[in-house]
Amino acid sequence: MEQKKVKSPSGATSSKIARLELVWREAVVRIAKRCEAGIASHGDGAVNAMSPNKAAYHDKEFILQRLAHTIDHAFKMIEIVSGNALGDGDDHAAAIAWAGGFLCEVTKNGVILFEEPEKKTHA
Repeated sequence: MEQKKVKSPSGATSSKIARLELVWREAVVRIAKRCEAGIASHGDGAVNAMSPNKAAYHDKEFILQRLAHTIDHAFKMIEIVSGNALGDGDDHAAAIAWAGGFLCEVTKNGVILFEEPEKKTHA
């Protein structure tokens, strides 16, 4: 796939990437804190961009559990925002955002692979 090039006012060129400046810094920071908490709670079982356990991205049961868990966080946020519950100290917004990041990784290239792709070996 050919990468698009962009030219800056100085004449320098580089590969075009997504406009990451459009992403909220607060969201990224809180997702990172959620990942740190996951490492503290789950150790090597934690799932994040740096975790060694990439099999979770292909584990249908785990994906379904994360979706259900995310819905639970959303319901808790609804209760808090509507004034029917007090905040409980959990960062529900960051948990929902973490799930969004996880699902983006799971559906990379628009496909959910329920089996880990075979690793290529060099002969």
